Amino acid sequence: MQQLLTGKKRLHGFAKTEHRKEYRFFDLPADWKCSRVREVARECSERNTQRDNLTVLSCSKHLGFVESSEYFGKQVFSEDTSNYKVIRHGCFGYPSNHIEEGSIGLLINHDIGMVSPIYTVFKCNENVMPEFLYALFKNDTYRHIFSISTNASVDRRGSLRWREFSLIQVPNPSKEEQHFSRVSWFK
Repeated sequence: MQQLLTGKKRLHGFAKTEHRKEYRFFDLPADWKCSRVREVARECSERNTQRDNLTVLSCSKHLGFVESSEYFGKQVFSEDTSNYKVIRHGCFGYPSNHIEEGSIGLLINHDIGMVSPIYTVFKCNENVMPEFLYALFKNDTYRHIFSISTNASVDRRGSLRWREFSLIQVPNPSKEEQHFSRVSWFK
């Protein structure tokens, strides 16, 4: 999987050249782009201002999005969810103070839910398959990138807000190559 995500191994018919290009954390095929997150995704900031009765979700580093009350065995979220962020199917979310642990999720098991205001929520544009980006973000290289990108002071836990997160680079092969490689990402 790691070799497909970084182009070290490519499916038949996609390799256009043997040349590779060096980036800070990657050595990618020369025909791939290396984009910043903000070039392939946009932040979503919809709030639950109508106080809809949506399921409150939490992001686990191993399970992705889970129903908060079920996961913790009790209600750990606020009674007032009017400032909570709405997250929709196909969107990503992460608690900005836990992402270096790998707590980032792709919402695929619910059509809609809501997350704490501390979460950053974003959506891929049409040039990137969310599953491809999710597979990238769940590997050790990205936990390291998230960790060194996190702002912290001596007496406060760090956080990685959208402004800094959106500057992180991601390999960006053609959507066709992402599509045909997807079977191997989750093996």
